[in-house]
Formats: sequence, C-alpha cells, structure tokens
Amino acid sequence: MVSDLILLMKVQEPIVASAKNRINLLQLARDVAGQLASKAEAAHIALHVGGSEGVIVNGDSEQIKAALVKLVENAMGYSPSGSSVNIAVSQSKDGEHALLHVLDQGIGIPKDEQRQVFERFYRGSHQTDATHEGIGLGLAIVKHVVLTHHGSATLWSSQGHGSTFSMVFPLAPQHTEQ
Repeated sequence: MVSDLILLMKVQEPIVASAKNRINLLQLARDVAGQLASKAEAAHIALHVGGSEGVIVNGDSEQIKAALVKLVENAMGYSPSGSSVNIAVSQSKDGEHALLHVLDQGIGIPKDEQRQVFERFYRGSHQTDATHEGIGLGLAIVKHVVLTHHGSATLWSSQGHGSTFSMVFPLAPQHTEQ
C-alpha cells in the first residue's frame, strides 16, 4: 500500500516530451508480460502480447509499466483458470494516439459500478479469491499515470464476458527537443 501511495504522489507532474523519454509501448508490454509470466502460469492463465511495432510515446517508463502491471494483475485476478489475458498495442485511426489495451475473459464489471472503478479506494462488489486483499488503488494509479502523460483511461465491460481497459497516450513527435 505504501508503494502505491508513493507512486500516486509521483504521478502528479505532467510529462514533458524529450528525446530522452521515448518509450516503445510494444517492448514495454513484452517486458510486463515477462515480469508476470510466472504469476500467469501459476493462475493457469495464458498471457499474450501483440500489436504494432514502433508505437512510441514520451513518458516515464516506470510509471507506465507500473500502470500496465496493475491492469494485467487485475485482469488475471478476475479471470477464471484456463482463460487468457491479452495486451494489445496500436495507434488510433487518426494517427495521433497510442492505444494500450488489456483484455480479459473475466467476470466483468456491473454497469452501475463502471464509472467508479478509477476512483481511489473503490472496491467493486464482485471480489475473487485473488483480489479480495486489494485496497482499491490500482485503477486510481492507472488513471493518474495516463493523466500525467496527457492521456486517458477507458473501460468496456460486460458481466460474464470480461473487460477491456485502455490507456490512451499522445504519440511521440517524430523529432523531440533535447
């Protein structure tokens, strides 16, 4: 909990684009999948990463990685054994934004709870054995990380059919100031 609160404090300053803070989102997603591979295997969940090469954003890689870890851990926690969690990286149709999606086949989130899930300390009504010890900071961290990076976080969910959490970031300019 302390590390989550410290991270929430760190993500209050907006990110300024520079040549030194360019992040390849597909590589970052692969790193997160590697980091969580043993946890996924223990839960009997297949973890897949796919998407477009060369989707680059400016930012703090540790913050974005921490947010993605939170999303993937949540997806695994709410998904049944034998299911899969997918991380997908792409560009928006307008070519101005990077999209980082985490899709699961879990229990889904009731419609009346969806608008609250990104709030600090919010705990949904359908906890699982894997999630009952959480304190409700994970999705708040996700929200603040994307806001710090001039982006947004969205959710699509259907009870019994899973959820898709998306982080949207501005694409890095081709030429960034030093």
